[in-house]
Amino acid sequence: MTFVTAFLIPGLYFLFVTFMAFKKRREEKSKIYVFSVLCFLISMGLGTLFIFNSRGSTSGVGFLFLPCCSLVPALLGALLGYLVIHDKKCVYKVIPVALLILYFSYLIFKIVEVKQRNHKADISYANQRAEFSKGRAWVSKVEQENPDQASALFDKKIRTTKKKSILLAIARSQFLSTESLIELSRSKDIGVVLEVISNPNTPVSVLETVYRQSQYPSYFYTSLARNPRTPKVILEDLYSKREVNSGIEPGLAGNSKLPEEMALKILTSNNPIVLVRLGSNKSLDCSIVNKVWSKLSTFDRGNMKHNMKWAVKLTQKRLNECTLKEAQRKK
Repeated sequence: MTFVTAFLIPGLYFLFVTFMAFKKRREEKSKIYVFSVLCFLISMGLGTLFIFNSRGSTSGVGFLFLPCCSLVPALLGALLGYLVIHDKKCVYKVIPVALLILYFSYLIFKIVEVKQRNHKADISYANQRAEFSKGRAWVSKVEQENPDQASALFDKKIRTTKKKSILLAIARSQFLSTESLIELSRSKDIGVVLEVISNPNTPVSVLETVYRQSQYPSYFYTSLARNPRTPKVILEDLYSKREVNSGIEPGLAGNSKLPEEMALKILTSNNPIVLVRLGSNKSLDCSIVNKVWSKLSTFDRGNMKHNMKWAVKLTQKRLNECTLKEAQRKK
């Protein structure tokens, strides 16, 4: 299907217009070919502009079908060229012209529409970031200036405000009381709940409740896998779901309270990202770090991305710490 839409259809199109061009008298050749190619290129250009502005995760698939769609105005352009030659009274030329104007107008309308939507989304995102920054700044100020009263101030703020930016920032704080964490975990905003289950002080009961509820997105599992207070039984259950959720295993590998037996299971992974997370985990025994490094040494680092090479250096740093620690112990 990919070959048909991306290569075969444009090829047939060029064969068609070339055949039509050479079929006519010499002085009339260019009109059919030029009109057809021009309409095809305009359609390809407008379609490409629309796809680039779509910002969708699968918008690139549109390039596979764009040549096929552009064949429609190309054929209309060929028809227009043909009628320009044969219809001296301009009676039927109105039909392909009207269809081309309608087609290109629709594409231009969709491009303008998606640009306006992107502009609104950018403004909304910028405003949300600004609001969240203000919330984080306020939380940081309270934590630094009034650490003894921070918990009480946050509790009061939770009861008196409905601002999402403030609640998100407070939910991250390690000064937040258990009661407030429980209250925020019942929020209807999944962003607030996500911050709660990412908080290392969140009660086990809250983590268990969130895990049992199925209305939350799959990326919540990644946060649960990273949280050091997540019970071992949930960690084991999460590990069994690693094949359907790629974020679980890296999350488990970085868990500061990861059980050693689970670390040995994760060590069997062939994902270098998972192994780097495991090797950089300072809570794990140095024997596991040595095993991680031995396995990473079998990978071809020449084919690794730059950020992956940098991450491997973190594991090497952890290995050096273990080596130094072992040398000091022997002394």
